[in-house]
Amino acid sequence: MARIQLDNQLRDPLQRVIHTGVAYTIEPPETIQPNSLVFWQADDTGTVTYGVAPEGENVSVGTGQTSQPRKQLTLEWRFSETGQPSYLTRDVDQDFKVAIEERIDGATFTVTNRHARRIPVRPRSPARRATTAIGIAAFLLLLTTVTVLAFGPHLSFGPPRTTRGEATATFTATPSPTITPTPTPIPTGKVIRRAVATGTMINGGETGNSQISCQPGEQMLGGGYYINNDEGANYQLTANYPSVQDSSGQPVWTVIVENQSLGFGSVTPPSVFVFANATCLQSSTNTSVGETLATSQDIAVDTSQVGEADAICPAGGVVTGGGYVLTGAPADPTVSPIMQSSAPGQGKWVASVYNPPPPPPPGMPRAATRMAPSSGAELTITSYALCATQHLNAPEPALSSVYNLTAYDSSTSSKGVGGGDLQCPAALPLVTGGGYAFTSLVGGFGASFFEDEPLDLSEVQADHWRTQGTNYTTSSQSVTMYIVCAALV
Repeated sequence: MARIQLDNQLRDPLQRVIHTGVAYTIEPPETIQPNSLVFWQADDTGTVTYGVAPEGENVSVGTGQTSQPRKQLTLEWRFSETGQPSYLTRDVDQDFKVAIEERIDGATFTVTNRHARRIPVRPRSPARRATTAIGIAAFLLLLTTVTVLAFGPHLSFGPPRTTRGEATATFTATPSPTITPTPTPIPTGKVIRRAVATGTMINGGETGNSQISCQPGEQMLGGGYYINNDEGANYQLTANYPSVQDSSGQPVWTVIVENQSLGFGSVTPPSVFVFANATCLQSSTNTSVGETLATSQDIAVDTSQVGEADAICPAGGVVTGGGYVLTGAPADPTVSPIMQSSAPGQGKWVASVYNPPPPPPPGMPRAATRMAPSSGAELTITSYALCATQHLNAPEPALSSVYNLTAYDSSTSSKGVGGGDLQCPAALPLVTGGGYAFTSLVGGFGASFFEDEPLDLSEVQADHWRTQGTNYTTSSQSVTMYIVCAALV
């Protein structure tokens, strides 16, 4: 298997025109926004063609039988008989430049503009050149006349002369002291990804958590999680949020998972492993960004309704990260709440959840047997936001990109999958947080995300944000993923 990344450094989005190959764990995304890094996973040889639409037109996505974009490029990957992948490009438009960087787990294709746009200098006409020459001559004549009037008929060009009997005075000017202002130090720093070394194992029928804090002197800006579900457990992520401070005065990023799988007889139910992580600011100039924690009201969500909770930053503050907590459960014990969003908004963190009705009649695919809720039937959602109130520039709205979770395949009982990466631009190098939002209501048997976290692919600092999800509905689901990018000021 190869993990293939495409880094779009163009000023226009790339639209998928056609792709070949059938062995995909994650398919190439349909749209790649400017300054975005996305990925897909291929298990066999294949190609994908992307294009940029002419201004004012749309690129049709499909089999390539519809109208085509003006500028295209094709990426190709091949697997040898031993399973060794190789990567190449073809049919690349003359305005594009594609660089290939091979990695241990795959390759990254970086697309840039081959030619930078330049504004040509307008040539001057002969008439303008003549006019300019006349103007220069007139200026020199005027300068000579003014000089003669100022110095009189004894004007000379050479060392000063003295007339007999006249004295020459020499004056020496005393220079003023030079005052050098003390420069204001420019705030500098980087965001470190802190993660637990060992995930928390949660057995079937149990609820567990994973927690992580920043190191002393660091400032928590956001956080996320990864859930390893290789055993195929049926679980519910009930919390992913910055919680109260620990004994050292640092906030704690907490992830809580309820493993709803049940065993039958002597069969042991599957387990899941949960990994929490956080984005932590290290400032070499000891610059405080005045991070505060904002909390929404507890929003009760009725059956068949969507509830939204907004944690609003104080006036002048910018959101750097956030999350949510679910309490209670749906009235029907065979269904689970379906998160619709956990994402940055304008000066706030937005989290929303769908409280589904009882399931459809028998015969439809079911993900797994679920536990009865431990208490009550009312579902409540609360949103949390980490907000910087000083010395941090985090433009809003946050950068975003769109990808699809493929549909559930009922013929093979295969869940749909999908995911994407985003990277911050050089002018905003600090990755502080990220999230996701479905573009339309997801109901049925739902869809969820097993990864929503920062990455440090450079092994120096957090430099990407990644989300990956699974889909149990019979139609593909469109996801908008977000990354919060910032700079110290």
